[in-house]
Parts: sequence; C-alpha cells; structure tokens
Amino acid sequence: MASNYLYIFDNDLRTSYLPVLSQFIKEINDSGHGELQCAYLFDPEDLKPKNFQSALISPAKLKLICESLKELGQVLANKGILLDICIGNKSANLGNLIKKYNVTCLGYSSPTGSYERELYRNAEIEGLTVHNDFQTSLFNKATLPFAINDLPATFTRFRKVVEALPLDELFTHYQKLPELSHKTNCAMQLLANFEESYLSLNQTPAFSYALDTANKLKIEFSGGEGLAVHHMNNYFSLTSPSVYKTTRNFLDNWTASTKFSAALCLGNISPKQIWREIVKYELKNGSNESTYWIKFELLWREYFHWYAAKYNEKLFHFSGITQQKPLSSFYPERFRKWIDGATPSHFINAIMNQLKTTGYISNRARQLTASYFVNELNIDWRYGAAYFQSQLIDHDVASNWGNWQYLAGVGCDPRGKRKFNIEKQQNLYDPNMSYINKWISSATTLPLDSVDYVDWPIVNEEP
Repeated sequence: MASNYLYIFDNDLRTSYLPVLSQFIKEINDSGHGELQCAYLFDPEDLKPKNFQSALISPAKLKLICESLKELGQVLANKGILLDICIGNKSANLGNLIKKYNVTCLGYSSPTGSYERELYRNAEIEGLTVHNDFQTSLFNKATLPFAINDLPATFTRFRKVVEALPLDELFTHYQKLPELSHKTNCAMQLLANFEESYLSLNQTPAFSYALDTANKLKIEFSGGEGLAVHHMNNYFSLTSPSVYKTTRNFLDNWTASTKFSAALCLGNISPKQIWREIVKYELKNGSNESTYWIKFELLWREYFHWYAAKYNEKLFHFSGITQQKPLSSFYPERFRKWIDGATPSHFINAIMNQLKTTGYISNRARQLTASYFVNELNIDWRYGAAYFQSQLIDHDVASNWGNWQYLAGVGCDPRGKRKFNIEKQQNLYDPNMSYINKWISSATTLPLDSVDYVDWPIVNEEP
C-alpha cells in the first residue's frame, strides 16, 4: 500500500537542512510510488490582539513570511512539490488536509511554543505515523547530550556541557532538499496551483490590512532563503565577525551585529549553516573573542529553545519556572505610555519609537526597555513580552519569552531580577543623544501617572 505524506511548514521556510522532509522524499523516490503534499497553515486570527492585548504575529514579520513563502513555493514546484497555503483555523485545516489526501505519514519541525505543539496532538491520536524533529535548532534529540527534562538549570551549565562536544564536526553537515523524482504534475502546473493559494492569502482582509501596515514601516529586512544565504555569505566575507563583540551593543547600526535573527526566526536558514560558516571563517582569518561570541549567542538561543521544550506552558506563566510571583501588576496608563514612547525617559521613548517604526531594535535596546518595563514601571512582564511578540520582525517564541523571564527574575537566572541603570546606559551608548534625537520628534516628557493609588488626579503644584 502506497504511503501518502503530508509535511507542514511553519518556522522552517527553506529547502536546506530539513531532514524530516528529505526522508519523505527519499522514501517516495526509493519506492517509486506515494504522494507528497506540503502546506503552510495561516490563521488570520493570529493578527488580532489576544492575550495581554497583543497579536501573535507582527505586520512586519508577516511581510517577511510572505516573501519567504513566495520563494519557497517556487523552489518546491521546481522540485516537483506543491506548497498549499491553507487559510483559517489551523487545527481544522490540518484535519481537512489529512482526510483530503488520505495521509498516512505526517511530518513537521518540532515547535517550541505550547500553542503550536497543541496543534499536532490530535493528529497523533488519530494514529498517523508522525515524523518530527527540532529542525530550527543546532541540536536534535539524537545529538543533545541529555534528556530534555534534564536540561541544565542555567545557561552557563548548559554551555559548558555542550561545548565539550565536537561541535565543529556536528554542525558542518549541510543538506540540500532532494528533488521528487516521482512527479504527478509538471513544475508549471504546481507553480500555478501555489500562486492561486498565495493569491487567496493576499486577498484575506486581515492579511491585507496587516501588509498595508507593514508597508508603511521602515523595514530593512527581507524574507526568503536566497537572501538569507546571500546575507550570511556576505557577512562572513567581511571582517565584521572579528570585531563583533565590540560592536554588537550599538543601538542603531546595520553592520554592528550579524542581523541573522530574522532569517533564523523564519527558518530561512538553519543555525547549523551559520555555525559552519563561523568555523570556515575562523580557519581562514583566525579565531578571537568576537568570533567565539557569535557562537556563544547561537548557544544562548539554543538554550532557550530547549528551555521552552522542557517547561512548556510555564514559559507564559506569571511566576515563570519559579514558584514565586513577582511583585508587579498591570497599570494600563503606564503600559500605554511605554508603547507610545511617552514615558519620563527620553532614552526609552526613542527605543520604543524605533520598534514601532521599524519592527526591530537591537539586543541591548531590548534589554534596557524590558528592564525599565519591569523595574521602573513595575508592570506584569508578560504584557511586555507579548507586545514584543506583536511588533518584532524577528520574534522567536522561546528566545523572547525566555529572555523576558530571565530579566523579570522568574526564569533561569540564578541571580534573580536584572535591573539596568537607564541613565548610565544612555551615557554609555548614546552620550551625544544622537539616537534619541533620531527617534524622538519632540523631547516632551510626561509624568509616569496621572492619578494616584486611589484614582485622585495628580496635580503638579508650583512651589
């Protein structure tokens, strides 16, 4: 009996290093029969505010997803594979696909978010043969040196364990997706079918509105595997990796950091490919603290992916992975002022304006405005994490929520809550106020609150 395969794309929008899909194609090619269907599930509800008053996908990120899908659909068609874009409730559409194609084998990249994992639980109950693996991380279950539940309690312990492994050998494998030799349709027909589903996506009202919003932003990133690989190759052809540690904290400089984050969150590129290029660069140009630091930050990202896999829903709990709730609450006025860049801090306002305008801020800026949110505004950290998710072009569930937990003192940081001195950080990273002047049209500051704790108006009286 021929097997019918269904592969679901999500945050792995590329055609390289996808061992699950590669295995499906190999089985079909070896047997000479069987059908393969690929799909991307899109729910317009993800563009609307949900928990913590924020959407799950930002308009900026949606734009990159579209660009990635357009390239992916074309490349797959040339390999004899149709990519279908299914619009609506993801669980219902997954069930419909399974029935429509009489699917016997389901494949996907193991997700890190709890919502995404829930999507596949019913499919597994139906008795399908399920193939999944962590295809967006450096390690998979086979190469991880411990069980997920035995993940070290801190990043430092994790790093020391994995760095003892032959990482340079583990992450040099670069696998191109094979072509489907058992074709039922020509590439032109497959491409026409894909473009029809892509057109339906563009005509969805919520989708169109979000894209219109994105087009008004000043987005410097683009989606797609081809551009991601081009950017990676270009970056490592320069000397930037050798000075990365000294420039990575710059607030607003395109060449200061690697800018791999958007491609990684979309899955346009595998972290294994980046690791491979770092090793090649070091062999040619020599290694130093800066080249090591790129690896260090890939491992930091890696840690939070397994952290999310271990703690599941606790990634979104107020008390995080601890049993102790923070001494914070939700203050609507403070939250609104933080979003609008109308706090008493010019520096924080500039960061928030850049985020709203471009969909991107530097890692240093993220830490500073998150610290201000938690420590100065004293707001429930989850609202900040959710707002980042709704705005960031490079939002990654595990990294974003794990880092917010870390900073709020309810995550994996053994030292507890992290607090930055905002004035000191401004003097260090923007001493001439060039960043502030770029991102703030007026330097008027507002008081933190307009009412006191019993809702009486706060009046600033003249002395």
